[in-house]
Amino acid sequence: MVEHGYDKTTFDHCMFIKRFHDGNFIILLLYMDDMLNVGHDAKKIQSLKGELSKYFTMKNLKLEKKIIYMMTKYDKKNGKLWLSQERYVQNIFKRFNKTSLNLLVLHLQATLS
Repeated sequence: MVEHGYDKTTFDHCMFIKRFHDGNFIILLLYMDDMLNVGHDAKKIQSLKGELSKYFTMKNLKLEKKIIYMMTKYDKKNGKLWLSQERYVQNIFKRFNKTSLNLLVLHLQATLS
């Protein structure tokens, strides 16, 4: 993806970001055979899909509620997207018989670098 102008983030090797001169950006998450892309400009996202389809067989699916072990919630009216791995963490606790542990919810400021 780097050769297509995307920068790999330092905090997740599956996440790429492409920033445009007009202030828009596309976030691309790749994991195994799943891909999630997020951005403000639908034309730029379609262009990305067109470029990737030259190299990969792709299916265009609707907005997913679960991807890459994350639950997603999208508030279209307010333009907000929430990602949660709570269920994934709870399953890990169950697997290792640690269901009595308390969860700590942290709200982190979103930064893309």
